[in-house]
Amino acid sequence: MVTEPALELEWRSAQALGTDGPLVVHAAAPDGSWVAYCQARNDTDRDGKVSASFSPTGDLIGDSLERYFAFGEIERAHSELLGSDPSGRWVILSENGKTELVDLKTTVEVNLEALGADVVSSSAVYLPHRSLMFHPTLPFFAYVRSTPAGLSAVLRNLETNAELAVELGAGALARLEFSAAGDALVAQMLPLDLNKKGRLELPIPLKRAQSTCQAFAPTPKFPAWVEAPDRSVARVSSLSFEPVLAATPFTEVPGLIAPLGGGWLVRDTDKSLWLVQEKQRQLVAPARCAGVVWHVDSGRGAVAFACAGKNAVALSQLQLYRAGAVSKLGVELRPLGRDRWLRPERLVPLYPGALSFLLDMERGAALPLLPDDGIVTVDQEQALIWRKNRLLRFSGVTQELLDLGVEVEPLAYVVQNRGLAVVSPYVVDLKREQALGKIAGRPLAVADDGHVLIAKGQQASADSLATGPLSWVSPN
Repeated sequence: MVTEPALELEWRSAQALGTDGPLVVHAAAPDGSWVAYCQARNDTDRDGKVSASFSPTGDLIGDSLERYFAFGEIERAHSELLGSDPSGRWVILSENGKTELVDLKTTVEVNLEALGADVVSSSAVYLPHRSLMFHPTLPFFAYVRSTPAGLSAVLRNLETNAELAVELGAGALARLEFSAAGDALVAQMLPLDLNKKGRLELPIPLKRAQSTCQAFAPTPKFPAWVEAPDRSVARVSSLSFEPVLAATPFTEVPGLIAPLGGGWLVRDTDKSLWLVQEKQRQLVAPARCAGVVWHVDSGRGAVAFACAGKNAVALSQLQLYRAGAVSKLGVELRPLGRDRWLRPERLVPLYPGALSFLLDMERGAALPLLPDDGIVTVDQEQALIWRKNRLLRFSGVTQELLDLGVEVEPLAYVVQNRGLAVVSPYVVDLKREQALGKIAGRPLAVADDGHVLIAKGQQASADSLATGPLSWVSPN
């Protein structure tokens, strides 16, 4: 169904963002309060016009695109967004040689270098920052501090600015990150010079210059490198936030895959999988299986995995480990070479072949969909399904599909923000179980209240960039 009017909205900032130059969007706040983008505004190639496009190989050509960060009526030039918290209130911006943690509600800016933070990014610009990160659900921030005594991971309460430091131990930092459930900090450290070059070589090299806008172009391009022979080890600190913030000392966990249900999921040297809790070990998959992990749900203590095939095309049954028992899920797939998992949602999309599946971690079952069904987005216990030209809402609680009563374009553009999605031309709210209305133009982002970011000039196409200015529009 489509409701009229689509939404009762009061948008705080109706002004256009940027100029009429060509642009690409990097990111937008969940509530739409800020947008990070790259735009060409000057005739840097001196051909008498401001223009930019991309070559047949995907390289951005023409005038140089510069970074901008727009918040309300304020626009910051040459400002690289390094990260943001889930609410969008706090962001990390690198600008004019400084890296700052910015509270956009209070406008307070904290110079992270002044706190002794390691602010150097890795060359893997498609990954989150290697040493600066936000908690996945709570208002906490973590960074790595370098002191004469060594490295420490520092947890900072974003609302009170109180900090707790935990020593990382000897070695060089490759990456620090929160576990998917936010109940642990995992540090990848290099303690030994295995290749005997007199220095520790990180698996992913450090970035020596500000990244370009190429990573956000219609055809993204990323650096590549040969993995260094120095291998990292995982060290884990378990976290608690109530009644006060607390963290255990970092403990080295050989073969760590992920924290799981108050313990650790590890791979032994013989390729068997184990759940390690305190001094107890419980077998998840035997060595002959050589299990590849597809999803880890720490809160439910569940792991979806498949045994490695005899060759690259061999199929294997997807299995679920939970509460000491293993069950087959009735899905055959080709195990990937590396472990993978998504954020800890109840419903997990699977595309093993012609059929699509929703893996329900609560029920411990894989739910088959129809051939060619697409899973647009999942939000906790709900999923948005794209079936031919129709949109359907699936409920994990009732196991029912609800047709939302709209027809989308055959080659629809898709953007999503948690429980909201645009499948052009419709904006859909999973929580309301309805389409909020239609928008004209190619969607670039969607905000919590249903507003959609579009380019007011030329729409992006297969051979050209969109042109500004940017504007948030309401579905109708």
